[in-house]
Amino acid sequence: METSYETTPVTATNETLFGEINLALPVQAKLQELGFSKPTEIQKHAIPILLEKGTTNFHGQAQTGTGKTLAFGLP
Repeated sequence: METSYETTPVTATNETLFGEINLALPVQAKLQELGFSKPTEIQKHAIPILLEKGTTNFHGQAQTGTGKTLAFGLP
């Protein structure tokens, strides 16, 4: 079954923090240590989907410098 961001529920708001995205605790700690607290738009939408689906086949589009690599690398 094919899904898209329009049909996949995402629990992300403008105030979403990395700690609310259900990342592993060591990952959350390292993000905090590096000064990252809030995900960018692509991160807050992609990371929950990638964590839930466990997929390596994902298409996301955002401008250069918005954190796509981190979004796809964290899960």
